[in-house]
Amino acid sequence: MAETTTDAEVTLPSGAEADAQVPPMIEVTPEEGRRLFDDAARQVMGMSGEEFIRRWEAGEYWGIADADGHRHIGDLISIIPFARQEP
Repeated sequence: MAETTTDAEVTLPSGAEADAQVPPMIEVTPEEGRRLFDDAARQVMGMSGEEFIRRWEAGEYWGIADADGHRHIGDLISIIPFARQEP
């Protein structure tokens, strides 16, 4: 029989050890944010960021964004705020 792990046995890092595992935060200008989102949309979906947002707002991806095999859509949705920054 395979050995199982319970929640009580899991040790999560804390303090400096946990901080070392967090990637550094970077700040981007509104222009950089829009470019970052547009590049991601083109790479993942083969369309501009503007087109992706238009389709998202029209409801085209609402039913599938969380479905298996469509994580890339949810990933793009999560970074839409980069595209909507005001200069």
